[in-house]
Amino acid sequence: MSEIVRLNVGGVNYTTTRATLCTYPDSMLGAMFSGNYGFTKDEHGCCFIDCDGTMFKHILAFLRSNSLILPQNFTEFDLLKNEAEFYQIQPLLDALGQNNKKEPKYLEIIDQIHLDSENDARFHARTTIIGRKEVLLEFPDYFGLDVEEEERKVKRGIHARFHETPYALACQMSLSRVVGVSMRPIIESYLYQHGWKLLKSTSSATGGNTTTEEVIHERWSLES
Repeated sequence: MSEIVRLNVGGVNYTTTRATLCTYPDSMLGAMFSGNYGFTKDEHGCCFIDCDGTMFKHILAFLRSNSLILPQNFTEFDLLKNEAEFYQIQPLLDALGQNNKKEPKYLEIIDQIHLDSENDARFHARTTIIGRKEVLLEFPDYFGLDVEEEERKVKRGIHARFHETPYALACQMSLSRVVGVSMRPIIESYLYQHGWKLLKSTSSATGGNTTTEEVIHERWSLES
């Protein structure tokens, strides 16, 4: 059962052992390589399987380790599931079902509100939204969250500035008016309408005789 087997899967070559291919005897691969079936071979003598060659590397990796480890940016779950169904590997199908459950989405909103009572009651609010890039990209265009530009000016005096990290894309929107409102209630309304839940909200305030500074920090989540 430990003999070397060379495969040609959809034009992609692999080398493994018969024992690995027979990890799950009830699967199609287990039946194919149990010794009871013949094979179509290519011109190099490799056993030919007319399936997706790229996806087979994930099939083979699962057979070797009995665990599903996929790249962080992997998105072709449906295609891999189809291949797993073809090979009839039930443990892999079970693992895919667990792995493909989407994790909750999270956002943080930080609102800094400054009021100067002496300077014509000037109101200044800066709203910062922090979240993963794919979450922020779901915001409608009227919020001005444009990842194609590092900075741009949008309607009503809002400026969008972006700072991207491997983990999150922070979008900072600044709004300055003599009389105006923070962007936070507008964002909150959008989040509530789309099923988001407010997990936590904290606030702090500092000030003197003529100025007041308030900071509101919120954490939101959206279940899949």
